[in-house]
Amino acid sequence: MNQIIGTSVSRKDGRAKVTGEATYGAEHQVEELVHGYLVTATIANGIISNIDTSSAERAPGVIKVFTHKNPPEVFKPRNDFINSKIYEARLPLSDDRVHYAGQIVGLVVADTFERARDAAAQVKIEYETQPPQIDPKKASYKKAPSFLGEDLEYQEGTFETGDFSGSNTAATVEATYTTEVELHAPMEPHALVANWENKDSVTVYEPTQWVRGSQSTYADLFGLPLDRVRIISPYIGGGFGSKAFPWPHGVLCVAAEEKFNVLSKWFSPVVK
Repeated sequence: MNQIIGTSVSRKDGRAKVTGEATYGAEHQVEELVHGYLVTATIANGIISNIDTSSAERAPGVIKVFTHKNPPEVFKPRNDFINSKIYEARLPLSDDRVHYAGQIVGLVVADTFERARDAAAQVKIEYETQPPQIDPKKASYKKAPSFLGEDLEYQEGTFETGDFSGSNTAATVEATYTTEVELHAPMEPHALVANWENKDSVTVYEPTQWVRGSQSTYADLFGLPLDRVRIISPYIGGGFGSKAFPWPHGVLCVAAEEKFNVLSKWFSPVVK
């Protein structure tokens, strides 16, 4: 380590990334690929009162439209961080409840990316909007899932408010801070390819910062032995902690491919 500190060290994957030779998750070339595109919630809190997929289902190239009314089957993982972990404890398309803006409420599978995107825009959704709870004094404090075997019990804190504009304050601080524009733009999006060789063996080409954890998590999700799940992740184009565990879109991608026994490729869409 002492020989490295203070010296210029080339990354092992540096040349492959800057020259375009690195193959990321969604760039793996497989035959007969089909594509999935998300339908996402446009409200922050509420219930889906009606969802109409008829137009999307009739669109050219569409294979299937998934919603909470016909979700692909997955099993709830142990989700204890030791054996398996998903970013959202709630499985995708579990019910008609919307917990946050941009939540996945549907998935369109089609023979091309463009057709899947076009059909996703044709899904019509009506909501019963409910005001989000933003007052910490009224928030509920529930026990969170165990983290590394540790029980997490959240308790309500003490909240105080006041007026700092008056003359009775002990001190006044005035300052202006400016920063340059910073954009979080990783080289690789959250995209993956799933390939079920048969009903009891799957290969997932997905960027992950925890290969063994992803393997165990997908095994839990689909009721497979550990040695029947293969995770391929030779390169990661930026993760920053966001590519440690499977996201809901990854769960749906693998589930959709398993259901139709076709290859599924996932692209994260712009939230609509």
